[in-house]
Amino acid sequence: MFYFGPDGLLRRHDYTPEVINAGRAAHYPSAYQEFDGIMVPTRRRVFRLGEDGTASRDTGLVTIDVESVLFI
Repeated sequence: MFYFGPDGLLRRHDYTPEVINAGRAAHYPSAYQEFDGIMVPTRRRVFRLGEDGTASRDTGLVTIDVESVLFI
């Protein structure tokens, strides 16, 4: 399931990551910056989803911070 903000940017992506076998997860891209005219989320966080669909933000499954982007 994809969730987009009023600006058209991705705000949340719910899915089941098979690689880490942790069950359902919510992926939150944020801190968008423009690189070569393309909006890129420079902060990404993935949290486990509970049965009720809410993200458990106690422990991050994946944490990524992007400092720069180069399109080739």
